[in-house]
Amino acid sequence: MSCEGCGNKTPMIKHAMTLKRLCKECFFREVEEEVQRTVEKHSLVRPGESIALGVSGGKDSSVMLHIMHNLRLRYRAFYDGVRFAMVAVNEGIQGYRDESLACLQRLHKKYPYELKIVDFEERYGRTLDQIVNTANGDSSIHESVPLKVDLEDDTGRPQPTAKTTTACSFCGILRRNSLSHGSLQVHCTKVATGHNADDNAETVLLNLIRGDAAKLVRCSEPLSDLDQGVARIKPLCHISQRDIVMYAYLQRLDFFSVECPYATTALRGKPRSFLTSLCTKPGYSDVTLRIMRSTRKLRLKTTCDTRRLTDLHLCPSCQSPVSTTRCQCCDIRMAKTGEELRRAAKCRP
Repeated sequence: MSCEGCGNKTPMIKHAMTLKRLCKECFFREVEEEVQRTVEKHSLVRPGESIALGVSGGKDSSVMLHIMHNLRLRYRAFYDGVRFAMVAVNEGIQGYRDESLACLQRLHKKYPYELKIVDFEERYGRTLDQIVNTANGDSSIHESVPLKVDLEDDTGRPQPTAKTTTACSFCGILRRNSLSHGSLQVHCTKVATGHNADDNAETVLLNLIRGDAAKLVRCSEPLSDLDQGVARIKPLCHISQRDIVMYAYLQRLDFFSVECPYATTALRGKPRSFLTSLCTKPGYSDVTLRIMRSTRKLRLKTTCDTRRLTDLHLCPSCQSPVSTTRCQCCDIRMAKTGEELRRAAKCRP
């Protein structure tokens, strides 16, 4: 059997979406060209723009960084005048983030782009560990409390207790704000993230579970709303998680592979397991793309309020566009007690 791309070499990989059997070189090209098609179709990058590449040291963002760098070199006319920078966030997760920051420094040496790291403690006056412990224990927000953990698991790493279920609620809000802030610091008007097709499909299912119609019709878009004047783009939104794993492995990319200790309590794990099992069944290899396409069709037909720009005003504290009295990020930053924190993040009891 020969590669279905070039017809010459022996195939090594089955492409997760198309099920084509490809050699290594054709697989790389297939993934990279799909990203370029997404960039062009949805106008994610325009000539002369400055784009911040949101990096964490993890697999997805490292693949996104490598592909965008390659595409910029391959399509010089399309990326004429385009400038890239790297933006990362240090949440202050004890025993976890330090290792990924070391990986980021190695990436900084490999790629010729400026690196800006936004620190939770510097920007919000507290780490994510402190926020989570306060939200769960109702202690003073300024107490320097280490992450509450159970006994170490088989990996030797401390695991969060069952009470840390609000961590992702806080982190999601503050990370988005930090990425936008960091992008502005390096003079960029867009920030690219490593969200892939599986991530987007999981988010669709989560918003269905939560009954959030407004977010449901927005979450699968490759180009999303402005945050502090910075638009968010998802170049990998049509690439499956499996293909990203294979790309990173075969390219021998440098990335940090340890999962966030808070992820074990995240609700996202349920739809992720469901989609993973479904993708292995005959006829469902592209189920994540089907979910995204259906959601986009829904957006075209719906009359749901999707937070139009005319409905927004500026947060009195940080001047970000908001549809409420004050943005969630500032509510969290100004909260003094655990109850105020939970209310700010809209955590369910």
